[in-house]
Amino acid sequence: MGIYVFHTQVLLRELEEAHRRGRGRDFGRDIIPWMLKRGCGLYAYDAQQGEGAGFYWRDIGMIDAYWAASMELLEPVPPLDLSAPDWNFHTYQPVLPPARIQHTRDFPCHIANSLVCAGTHISGAWVERSILSPGVRVAPQAEVVE
Repeated sequence: MGIYVFHTQVLLRELEEAHRRGRGRDFGRDIIPWMLKRGCGLYAYDAQQGEGAGFYWRDIGMIDAYWAASMELLEPVPPLDLSAPDWNFHTYQPVLPPARIQHTRDFPCHIANSLVCAGTHISGAWVERSILSPGVRVAPQAEVVE
């Protein structure tokens, strides 16, 4: 869980220093460890200590980790149940039509183990183990896997 609070000048100084030294800009891997080595005052909160049995956390700071965490959501029993009534989404949701799935005479649709968001249009395509974002269009004969 990456929640960081900085004085603006400290954050700017650290980012400029990382750029000048050619270091990475990932907070958990680069910035925070560098600050610790230099003796900067840092404080941490262990979120897991404050959570119950339903605690869920994944480091998704890298593309591969983001993909892996997304694929976990497609498991038969995902580690995070997005449809659980006590899991509230606090995000912007544009008003979109429901997902539209069209079979055509020549190209029937196949959709399995996937999450399909509002505004998505799938026409005569194969979709498996995928997460389709709002407004995605999948054309006939397309194959979308993971």
